[in-house]
Amino acid sequence: MTHCPPIRPAHRSIAAALISAALLMTLALAPLMSLASPRTVATIKPLHGVLAAVMQGVDTPTLLLDGTSSPHAINLRPSQTRARPTPT
Repeated sequence: MTHCPPIRPAHRSIAAALISAALLMTLALAPLMSLASPRTVATIKPLHGVLAAVMQGVDTPTLLLDGTSSPHAINLRPSQTRARPTPT
Protein backbone atom coordinates (compact mmCIF):
# COMPACT_ATOMS: atom_id res chain seq x y z
CA MET A 1 0.00 0.00 0.00
CA THR A 2 1.40 3.37 -1.05
CA HIS A 3 1.48 6.23 1.39
CA CYS A 4 0.26 9.54 -0.02
CA PRO A 5 2.07 12.67 1.10
CA PRO A 6 0.02 15.19 3.08
CA ILE A 7 -1.59 18.05 1.17
CA ARG A 8 0.39 21.23 1.47
CA PRO A 9 -1.39 24.41 2.65
CA ALA A 10 -1.00 26.09 -0.76
CA HIS A 11 -2.72 23.14 -2.44
CA ARG A 12 -5.51 23.21 0.14
CA SER A 13 -6.29 26.84 -0.64
CA ILE A 14 -6.36 26.16 -4.39
CA ALA A 15 -8.62 23.16 -3.90
CA ALA A 16 -10.89 25.14 -1.61
CA ALA A 17 -11.09 27.97 -4.16
CA LEU A 18 -11.97 25.56 -6.97
CA ILE A 19 -14.65 23.87 -4.88
CA SER A 20 -16.07 27.24 -3.87
CA ALA A 21 -16.15 28.44 -7.48
CA ALA A 22 -17.90 25.26 -8.62
CA LEU A 23 -20.47 25.57 -5.84
CA LEU A 24 -21.15 29.23 -6.63
CA MET A 25 -21.58 28.47 -10.34
CA THR A 26 -23.97 25.63 -9.54
CA LEU A 27 -26.03 27.84 -7.24
CA ALA A 28 -26.07 30.68 -9.77
CA LEU A 29 -27.17 28.47 -12.67
CA ALA A 30 -29.72 26.36 -10.76
CA PRO A 31 -32.62 28.82 -11.22
CA LEU A 32 -31.94 29.03 -14.96
CA MET A 33 -31.91 25.26 -15.36
CA SER A 34 -35.18 24.86 -13.49
CA LEU A 35 -37.04 27.29 -15.79
CA ALA A 36 -37.07 25.03 -18.83
CA SER A 37 -39.05 21.82 -18.65
CA PRO A 38 -37.57 18.83 -20.48
CA ARG A 39 -38.89 18.20 -24.00
CA THR A 40 -39.58 14.47 -24.11
CA VAL A 41 -40.87 12.31 -26.95
CA ALA A 42 -42.01 8.70 -26.54
CA THR A 43 -42.13 6.41 -29.54
CA ILE A 44 -44.87 3.99 -28.42
CA LYS A 45 -47.84 4.12 -26.05
CA PRO A 46 -46.40 1.95 -23.24
CA LEU A 47 -43.33 4.21 -22.96
CA HIS A 48 -45.56 7.27 -23.20
CA GLY A 49 -47.59 6.04 -20.24
CA VAL A 50 -44.49 5.48 -18.12
CA LEU A 51 -43.04 8.89 -19.05
CA ALA A 52 -46.35 10.63 -18.36
CA ALA A 53 -46.44 9.10 -14.88
CA VAL A 54 -42.83 10.07 -14.15
CA MET A 55 -43.22 13.60 -15.54
CA GLN A 56 -46.55 14.29 -13.83
CA GLY A 57 -46.66 17.92 -12.75
CA VAL A 58 -43.61 18.87 -14.86
CA ASP A 59 -44.68 18.45 -18.48
CA THR A 60 -46.44 16.02 -20.82
CA PRO A 61 -44.40 13.86 -23.21
CA THR A 62 -45.25 13.82 -26.92
CA LEU A 63 -46.36 10.51 -28.46
CA LEU A 64 -44.55 10.00 -31.75
CA LEU A 65 -46.52 7.02 -33.12
CA ASP A 66 -50.23 6.37 -32.71
CA GLY A 67 -51.46 3.03 -31.39
CA THR A 68 -51.99 1.50 -34.84
CA SER A 69 -48.49 2.12 -36.23
CA SER A 70 -45.79 -0.52 -35.98
CA PRO A 71 -42.51 0.91 -34.68
CA HIS A 72 -40.63 -1.61 -36.82
CA ALA A 73 -41.74 -0.33 -40.23
CA ILE A 74 -42.31 3.38 -39.82
CA ASN A 75 -41.26 6.27 -42.03
CA LEU A 76 -41.38 9.51 -40.11
CA ARG A 77 -43.22 12.45 -41.58
CA PRO A 78 -41.54 15.88 -41.32
CA SER A 79 -43.93 16.86 -38.51
CA GLN A 80 -42.89 13.78 -36.53
CA THR A 81 -39.22 14.56 -37.09
CA ARG A 82 -39.74 18.08 -35.72
CA ALA A 83 -41.37 16.60 -32.60
CA ARG A 84 -38.08 14.96 -31.59
CA PRO A 85 -36.03 16.92 -29.08
CA THR A 86 -32.83 18.41 -30.42
CA PRO A 87 -29.64 17.58 -28.49
CA THR A 88 -28.12 20.49 -26.62
